[in-house]
Amino acid sequence: MSDHVIIAEDLVKRYKVYDSPAARLKEVLSLNRRRYHREFTALSDVSLSISRGTTVGVVGQNGAGKSTLLKILAGIIHPTSGRLEVRGKVSSIIELGMGFHPEFTGAENARINAAILGIEPERLDEIFQNIVQFSELGQFINMPVKTYSSGMFARLAFSIAINVEPDILLIDEALSVGDAIFSQRCLQRIRRLQEKGVTIFFVSHDTNTVRGICDEALLMERGTLIQHGSPKEIVQQYEVMVAERLATTGDDDTMEFHDIGAVEDGLTERRYGTFEARIENFAIENAEGRITDRLISGEPARVRMRVAFKQDLRDPVFGVMLRNRFGVEIYGTNTHLLKQKTGDFAAGSTAEVAFEFPALHIGRGTCQLSLAVHSAESHFYDYRVDCAAFEVLGAESSIGLVPLEMKLSIER
Repeated sequence: MSDHVIIAEDLVKRYKVYDSPAARLKEVLSLNRRRYHREFTALSDVSLSISRGTTVGVVGQNGAGKSTLLKILAGIIHPTSGRLEVRGKVSSIIELGMGFHPEFTGAENARINAAILGIEPERLDEIFQNIVQFSELGQFINMPVKTYSSGMFARLAFSIAINVEPDILLIDEALSVGDAIFSQRCLQRIRRLQEKGVTIFFVSHDTNTVRGICDEALLMERGTLIQHGSPKEIVQQYEVMVAERLATTGDDDTMEFHDIGAVEDGLTERRYGTFEARIENFAIENAEGRITDRLISGEPARVRMRVAFKQDLRDPVFGVMLRNRFGVEIYGTNTHLLKQKTGDFAAGSTAEVAFEFPALHIGRGTCQLSLAVHSAESHFYDYRVDCAAFEVLGAESSIGLVPLEMKLSIER
């Protein structure tokens, strides 16, 4: 028997769009012999299969079809055509307040939703107490949900979704409205569900979260699934798409935009931009100023790059980014964030840029370097993603991204 819990083949979702309610009425009165609508395709020929226990991130720009896909997987809407098989109990957080009756209290909505999701009557009280405890809504649990803020909606919706013991959990951007503490608790609970083998579909614009918690990722654009792969490669491709859109400014939608993929020493570099300025070379240097691919945690380090200008540019922004081997951002900055003006550069000139780290406080492990030249409005001239890798060495007294200073005391 297949271990796939979600199987979709050629899913299509089309909507009829009417210019006015009168146009809809005219079409009905004509017994559909005359057409007064136009069709909008929200999802086009999407096929995928997801194994049990996999956490899948879905990224894409607004209007890409991410939420439409989740609604179809949740059974909230039906596809216009295609085949879908979902095996197991599905719980979803797709739109804040979806499925809640505004006049009912949080407690009443919690019980109703738990019952709808298949909780047996004899377990309803136990599940309800878990929902109340996790949501931490206090006295608000007995107030009508029409009085709730968006954050309170998120607390109640997430608490219901995770406590009904789903086989498949679908999460949209709804969690982004919660406060920082609750969001962290949600991520902790998601990791616990992962350990239990729950399949999770996670839609988010937070690429660090996608990199950090997902096993696979999907990239969607204009209703089409254009790539399915590792979170790292999908997020990189998504960033290329965003940069390409930012590179097209004003009415000039024909600006030349380049995307180059290169493999060197096992490292895949993604490079994109309009190349009005180019990063011609770069180097990673240790405390003695020697070029190296091995640095010592806590010691000085330097990243240099040489930028050649093909056109006159005013106040270009120079940036650096360090990521770990999973693609999670460790540190990044640029001259714009540092409020440092760089001046004007004429075509044919060059700039030598050095990022100095008096003490590289990064934990042991492999890091990847990215460098960028762009405008203050994020018009990318040259962005070299993962252009080099280096190893950080140090004492084995700690694990993690950063070796924090710590004093230990023990008292009896």
